[in-house]
Amino acid sequence: MTPFDDGFRLGSMMELAGFDTDVSPRRIRQLAESAGHYLREPTGNPVHETWSGWRPLTWDSLPIIGRPPRRHNAVLATGHHMLGMTMAPATGRLVAELVVEERPHIDPTPFSPTRFGY
Repeated sequence: MTPFDDGFRLGSMMELAGFDTDVSPRRIRQLAESAGHYLREPTGNPVHETWSGWRPLTWDSLPIIGRPPRRHNAVLATGHHMLGMTMAPATGRLVAELVVEERPHIDPTPFSPTRFGY
């Protein structure tokens, strides 16, 4: 929950629905009902907005960390699923080591963008 002067935002949920960006009213009700256990006033009226956004997911569930093929002046750090904040310290350290070409504190091979065969 994120408080604002005129209300609050409830979120989030994750639904693997391909490229469908529709927000199901059933899922919004479910979100409000779940919040009801923790808030004095779980649902405000009116609901100002519902929206969806893309999660940075990879097919193998590992983040992408490293230099992309043919772009040696860039370093990617994406695809952490819902663990971006948790993995940020190790990812940040690894990115810094790659940028200054130091020996990485962990093996970056499993996270390489080249593992997808591009």
